[in-house]
Amino acid sequence: MVEVHPYRFTAVTEIDAEVIRETRQFAALQTAAMARLAIPRLGEGDRAWASQLADEAAATIHGGGEWLPAHARLLEHLFRRTENRLFSFLLEDLWFVVLRNLTQTDLSMDERVAIATAVTDLGAAILAADVSQAEAAARRMFGNFD
Repeated sequence: MVEVHPYRFTAVTEIDAEVIRETRQFAALQTAAMARLAIPRLGEGDRAWASQLADEAAATIHGGGEWLPAHARLLEHLFRRTENRLFSFLLEDLWFVVLRNLTQTDLSMDERVAIATAVTDLGAAILAADVSQAEAAARRMFGNFD
């Protein structure tokens, strides 16, 4: 990871377990906030589409595929419905740090199952328009941050 300190210096730092934990926590909390804002604004068709995206993401994860791009499609759908422009900054300008940090570690089979289950739960909660369950599932997508 490269850290830039304006008018001071630039340093290359290692992405260690603590950075990955912090990144997962950040992603979990932001995803939960997006779900909380977006779900009340989703119509039936949007909820069905989000549920389908969640099912596709879960299938990709179960199949051993890249889990972050699968998440990204679902997250993009949600953030566009938050009606909060700051989430676009988050996804466009900062999310690359999240992606970079989270691609530095391989997931165990248990982690893949837990993430796929959380994504499936998120899709079901979105379809049911259950904001609280969606928020909890969104936090679990990146780790256990309930």
